[in-house]
Amino acid sequence: MGQIHTNLYKIVGWVNAGYTKAAAEELAKGQLAAIDKTSTLMQEMTNTKAIDQDSKGLYQLALMRLGEYRAAASQVTSKAVTDNPAATKSM
Repeated sequence: MGQIHTNLYKIVGWVNAGYTKAAAEELAKGQLAAIDKTSTLMQEMTNTKAIDQDSKGLYQLALMRLGEYRAAASQVTSKAVTDNPAATKSM
């Protein structure tokens, strides 16, 4: 997740530096896909019987927070290429 967050900043920086919109959008898609993959793995962990209830609760809480993070990341990535100052403020 740390690398994903770093790459969200990179997207904003790329747009500020004049990189192509396509390059920024491609990096953004990759970050959202990585968040979705992590979410899927965490969802699988909450559905397994191999973990105890306390661990399941922690995974469910983390999954909820990850959903919130994904929503914010999606806003930042979409704003980065259309409204870069707003994306910068969102970070």
